[in-house]
Formats: sequence, C-alpha cells, structure tokens
Amino acid sequence: MSLKNHLFSLALLSVAAFPVPASAAQLLFALDGDQTIRFTVDASPVPDSVEVDGFIVANLVVSIDGLDALRDVGFVRQLNGGGLIILGTTIDLTGPQLFSGTLAQPTLLAGNYQLAALRDPNVTYRLSVTPAGAVPEPGTWILLLTGFGLAAAGLRARRRQIASPIPAPT
Repeated sequence: MSLKNHLFSLALLSVAAFPVPASAAQLLFALDGDQTIRFTVDASPVPDSVEVDGFIVANLVVSIDGLDALRDVGFVRQLNGGGLIILGTTIDLTGPQLFSGTLAQPTLLAGNYQLAALRDPNVTYRLSVTPAGAVPEPGTWILLLTGFGLAAAGLRARRRQIASPIPAPT
C-alpha cells in the first residue's frame, strides 16, 4: 500500500474517531455607555429560565469594564419594554426586543441598537450585536492537515520520479 493510501486511510479514521458536534453560531454583544460591557452567546440559545416577560441565559462570561465574571443575562420581550438585564448588576436596559421567535426557542438578532437605563433614561448605551469570530472544529483541522500531508507526499513522490535515472536502451 502506498504512502498516499496510508495517509488517506488515516484521515478517514481520524475524522470518524473524533466526531465533534457542530457548534451554534455565536454573537458578540458589545455595549458602550457609562460602562463597557462585552459577552458572547449562541445565536439560538437554549434559555435556562423562561419568564413571563422574557428569558434568561445563565452563566455567560460577561466583561464589565475589563473585569470578567459569570453572569446570567435576561432578554426582555417588547411587550415589557424590550432590552436586556445583566443579573447581579445594576445593568437593566430598555429598548427594542433583541430576539425573534418564542421565549422557549429564541433567535437573537444581529444589528445596532440604542438602549436606555431603566433607572435613568438619560443614561444610554450603544449596543452592537455582531457574529463572533468562528473557530474551526477539530475535524476541520484534521482534514486540513491531512490534505497538506497528501500534497507534500505527492510532491515528494513526483520529485523522486523525476530524479531517478532513465535506463539506457540496450
């Protein structure tokens, strides 16, 4: 069996042996106002709690002015003023509804929004919701590296074939 066939078999085995479920698309929430707030969440999160006025996604890493902490984030539906709440903080912002779908199966919306502090409407935040940078899955890396390996093996075999002397006719 040639080196190329060995590498191909190895690639198939490695992809089959290490299946990784596809991850959901991530959205970066960037709030700028009195404080700078950043967090990333799945575009279609599974709510940890569904309330009458919205839903909560628990245990998100939320950065407030550069300090990271695990926080629960609530997304409020439009009938109740819209916006979002970061539980355990004073961040309680009102504005447009930031999701579509149902409270049990929401889809967060990308875009730019203006939110106001519920306690003081004169304090406003600019919210930018954008897709977070994608990171390739392990299976993708394995296939990529295997492809490079096969290309290198093919070039090496071709170089050997070109370098081998041609026998003289007898």
